[in-house]
Parts: sequence; C-alpha cells; structure tokens
Amino acid sequence: MFSNWFSGDDLERYRTSAHKRRIDAIASSLLRLQYASEVIRQHLHEWLRFSLSLDAKAGTPLPGPNAEIVRQYVAQRVAGCSAS
Repeated sequence: MFSNWFSGDDLERYRTSAHKRRIDAIASSLLRLQYASEVIRQHLHEWLRFSLSLDAKAGTPLPGPNAEIVRQYVAQRVAGCSAS
C-alpha cells in the first residue's frame, strides 16, 4: 500500500515484512491526521527498522507502545543524540 515511500533494500523488506499490515495502518492514520509527507516517510522507515529488529529477536510480535522492548529500542536508537 505504501510501497512508493520506500526504495532499494527497504522496499523489499517492507513488502515481505510480517508487520506490513501494521505499518500500513500506522501510515494510514498519519495520512488521515494530515501529517506532512516527510514526517510520514520518516515514521514508515522507523517502523520498518523497528519491525526488523523484532524479527531478529525470533519473530517477536509488534508490542504495545509502553512495552519494555519498545523502551529498549528507543534508548538504543537515541543513544548519543541530543535531547531535542
């Protein structure tokens, strides 16, 4: 559904992701809320990265937003970045 927002290896990863429906639902929600295209693109890519990290952990299903695995992933992604 959102294939045109990806290119190269990410496009194939998105198409074959076990979490594609969830990623599409998130993107659809952002479109309905009228988020800017660049913001939606960034969210799509981040969700793809996150889902790939879950797949690397023995196919863990997408957790709720307050799950410990989400906190760990976010902490790892922002390590060394500014607070903003």
